[in-house]
Amino acid sequence: MAQSYQVIDRYPSYEEYVSLCKSVGWELNFSVAEKAIRHSLYAAVMIDGENVIGMARIVGDGAMYFYIQDFVIHPDHQRNGAGKQLMEKLFSYLKEHAPSPAFIGLFSTEAGSGLYEQFGFQPRDLQGMFRLTPID
Repeated sequence: MAQSYQVIDRYPSYEEYVSLCKSVGWELNFSVAEKAIRHSLYAAVMIDGENVIGMARIVGDGAMYFYIQDFVIHPDHQRNGAGKQLMEKLFSYLKEHAPSPAFIGLFSTEAGSGLYEQFGFQPRDLQGMFRLTPID
């Protein structure tokens, strides 16, 4: 059953960021999280009562490339419309700030791909690649 949450234009706090990442099993380099969050083009948090239960950021150059990053809904609130509501908030920002044509990208798990496809994202005939530092 879909539930309605409050979605607010603001960066997650460091504590909120770490808590949400860990709730979905992400172990990131949290020592640089505050700097990363501050360098986002846009961020939103999702609130249930007084608890932050979701977040997402948009990063990129603000002109041609926009990437949806750190899209997290706490597992206790997944599969009930929360992800769609948060994505709608991100698209409100993108409609206003991403000129046409602009590239909007994201990485997805297989479980999350259905949500993103509702917003026009499609697997492309490209292979995503990444690596981690250090660079030797």
